[in-house]
Amino acid sequence: FMHCHLQARNNFLYKGKIMEHPHALLVASPGLGHLIPILELGNRLSSVLNIHVTILAVTSGSSLTETEAIRAAVAIGTCKITELPHVDIDHIVAPDATVVTRIVEKMRVTMPAVKDAVKSMDRKPTVMIVDFFGTGLMSIADDVGVKAKYVYVPSHAWFLAVMVYLPVLDKVVKGEYIDIKNPLNIPGCRPVGPHELLDTMLDRSDQQYRECVHSGEEISMSDGILVNTWEDLQGNTLAALGEDGELSQVMKVPVYAIGPIVRSIGHIIKSNELIEKPNSIFEWLDKQHEKSVLYVCLGSGGTLSLEQTIELACGLELSGQRFLWVLRKPTSYLGASLNDDDLVNVSLPEGFSNRTRSVGLV
Repeated sequence: FMHCHLQARNNFLYKGKIMEHPHALLVASPGLGHLIPILELGNRLSSVLNIHVTILAVTSGSSLTETEAIRAAVAIGTCKITELPHVDIDHIVAPDATVVTRIVEKMRVTMPAVKDAVKSMDRKPTVMIVDFFGTGLMSIADDVGVKAKYVYVPSHAWFLAVMVYLPVLDKVVKGEYIDIKNPLNIPGCRPVGPHELLDTMLDRSDQQYRECVHSGEEISMSDGILVNTWEDLQGNTLAALGEDGELSQVMKVPVYAIGPIVRSIGHIIKSNELIEKPNSIFEWLDKQHEKSVLYVCLGSGGTLSLEQTIELACGLELSGQRFLWVLRKPTSYLGASLNDDDLVNVSLPEGFSNRTRSVGLV
């Protein structure tokens, strides 16, 4: 772990000369799945490599969980963290725009705020690190005097390989990927079967697909990629992405495996209101038979409509299956409301909680 981090430090902090007192700027896109990995990376860079870290968080604007995560990270004190002002995009994107489209557009309209934030810093950053949805921000690096630009991929190397090769597939494959019977070949990597396609690849006419193709092109405009994996886990894929690998013609910048980076105890939300629920959940689970509980959780971006919520509730009730359901109020991803159990319960069928009390927990 230390070797990988030191190798990354030596590469992205030496640009012809030694950068004394390096300052890394990390920008997180909306959603807990993007915010928390950036917070953890910032914590590692600061605590392990003694790098001064500033994090700019682009949030959904109304998520209590995001706010609490930022508050907990600020309390730790390893990084300076700023939550950028919320920018409404409802007048820009279509009402039925996908999560990916909304996130990318949100990052796009936040670009001036990022530029202003950097210009106002007394200590200018020498390195900018963005996630997959923030690759467009690299275009302002020269304007604000940032010497090096990096992309952080918190998932894994196979995802990175598919994304950087997507612009090639876009040119050579005709029709929809889902209609192709044979797996898509990614040089040096395991092929991608029709049923393994990312949601963003299912409809090539959708804007979210075009955004992913564009991001795949922009990745190689960085000075390097930091990916949350390690050699023993994905050695073959990392080799394909390497300097002499099969993907070297599309991946023209170094790839650094810096994982595993997982959520540290220090960043787990410490709010009394939010810590009581996990404890009660574990107590409930301890009373159930082993492997008897169905876990239903769609992630921070997996919001359902009211109709979908009711259908899922009915399905769980009729199944008779024991379940643990992580449910949020039906809403849009970037307009996610504050956690409010009363509002969530209103979206459930009448009497659902009482009828399923013995077998389920919401």
